[in-house]
Amino acid sequence: MKFIKIFIIVVVVLLLLSITAAIVLIKTLDINQFKGQIIEQVSLNLGRKVDIEKISYQFSFSKGVAFVVKGFSIADDPFFGQENLLDVKSIVLEADVLALLKDRKIIIKKVELIAPKINIIRARDSQINVLKLNDNLQEKLKKPEQTKSSNNNIKDKPKNDLISTLTVKSFSIKDGLVIFVDDNIQNPLKVSLKDIDLIVPEFSYNNKFNFSLNASAFSDIQNIALQGFGMLSSANVLEIEQMKIGTNLNDINIKYIYEAIPLLRKMDILEKINGNFSAGIEKIVLGGSEQMKLLATGELKNGNIVTKIIPISFENIEAKFALDENEFRLNDFFAFLGSGKIVARAALKNYLKEPEYSFRGDLQEILLRELVPLNVLPVNLEGKLSAKIDGSGSLKSADILNLMTADITLDIIEGKIKDINILKIVLDKISIIPNLSERIENNLPEQYKAKLYKKDTDISEVKVLSSLAQSVIELNTIDVKAEGFNLLAQGRMNLQQNITLSSEIFIPQEISASMISAVEEFSYLANENKQIQIPLRPYNGNVREFVTYPDIEKIGKKVIKEKGKEELKNVIFKALDIETQNEDSNKADGNETPSENTEEPSIEEKLIGGILDKILK
Repeated sequence: MKFIKIFIIVVVVLLLLSITAAIVLIKTLDINQFKGQIIEQVSLNLGRKVDIEKISYQFSFSKGVAFVVKGFSIADDPFFGQENLLDVKSIVLEADVLALLKDRKIIIKKVELIAPKINIIRARDSQINVLKLNDNLQEKLKKPEQTKSSNNNIKDKPKNDLISTLTVKSFSIKDGLVIFVDDNIQNPLKVSLKDIDLIVPEFSYNNKFNFSLNASAFSDIQNIALQGFGMLSSANVLEIEQMKIGTNLNDINIKYIYEAIPLLRKMDILEKINGNFSAGIEKIVLGGSEQMKLLATGELKNGNIVTKIIPISFENIEAKFALDENEFRLNDFFAFLGSGKIVARAALKNYLKEPEYSFRGDLQEILLRELVPLNVLPVNLEGKLSAKIDGSGSLKSADILNLMTADITLDIIEGKIKDINILKIVLDKISIIPNLSERIENNLPEQYKAKLYKKDTDISEVKVLSSLAQSVIELNTIDVKAEGFNLLAQGRMNLQQNITLSSEIFIPQEISASMISAVEEFSYLANENKQIQIPLRPYNGNVREFVTYPDIEKIGKKVIKEKGKEELKNVIFKALDIETQNEDSNKADGNETPSENTEEPSIEEKLIGGILDKILK
């Protein structure tokens, strides 16, 4: 009995010495001596170069093992760039050793990532670096089929997959940063999501987990709140569902939007954005054979956009959109613009590969005095503007505006040009006709005279038909119907509002007849429709400085040509006795002057008139 007692004591002492030696070994072991092997193995599995600055750990029976990894990084494929795919300042991992020894389960009490930075890049060929890394992982996970035994009746037993038992009690990210760069368009986007705080209370493979995230986008404070459910399979397929996103646009800093989107920086039109944005993502699937699946909807409420190009803002914006892996659709957009409103729809197709967009907008009864304030144009305008625009384009272009095409229709009703009588100004500038104002004043009927001396110019309708292509707006037709005249014009304008315009004024037949009776020289400006046609001087300059007057040179040539033509016709007709025959015919009917029922010109008159037209052209 004494021997047994001594043996037990020796065994216990040896066991205590072994445990003490193991604890001392663990406590004094420098795990960094294995850093090279760890880096090599992780690099092999990821197919990317991995680096670790330092590894340390602590051990206790109560708390288990705590590992701290500092300066962890994963290099990116050189095809996507030189920056690392992932950089993490430090990783803290606490593992339950007893669970592994006792139950053969991997239980991680805590995983914490401090200041991780991930660069997501979409290359010119639409490949995405993160998905490319996932492809590498999928290849590594594909194990060769087990070698069959020569005895077909013997089957290999499946190995125990420890990874499927992995449970993480708490996973968190603090001060994270995600940078998305889209090089698939000629003006690359660079959008950052920073100050990311993520909490996953409990995670395990093939089981649903919930998560919450706060971050900042285009802002100096956290302005995005996100929560939802997810599941990660052992095949590295991530599914996220029932995710809700909310943000207050009031916290957005326009400076950060300009830094992210170069095109908007060039245009420099935004001043302020407000509103409440929310979205619901029904499902996202990342990885697997289909790479990505997405189904989401969202809306903007109580929106407000202030721009630098117009004095009034877009108020009470309401917008609804839908999104899948192939197309973004703006199904409904509504906003007040001053006293008018805007309704629009848009779509962005194939946005992950060859993005193409289309849009349709309808502006309804916007007051011109609100849209164009005083001192912007040389005249003050009144009226209600309506417009329709239907356009499309591609984001692949070096300048997306260069490939944008659009059909634009503008209509103005109840218009008025304040404190200016255009018709009177035009007539006053026709200096080639002597004493024009005085002769009109003395001889024009009162009802027409009143139109010439009104303070303002009343415009019943303005219609503009135009199209946009190659960054130039083609003004195909400008038709202005005003009291006492009709103006027709055409030209082109670039996006810097430089305009080239040619225009003419037409005076209706009835008024033209009275004006010709009052001023004989007006007959030389009459066209085949018996309307006085006054060419205006072509304009080439900025629309803000637009001004034009009658083209005196062109009018002078026309008067001289018509007067010379008439004198030649009189000489020729007199020689051929044509004029005498017509005059005798009119006198025989008791008419001293030609009436609207005058007989058609003879063949000789047409022939001579045509020859003179050619000569005097």
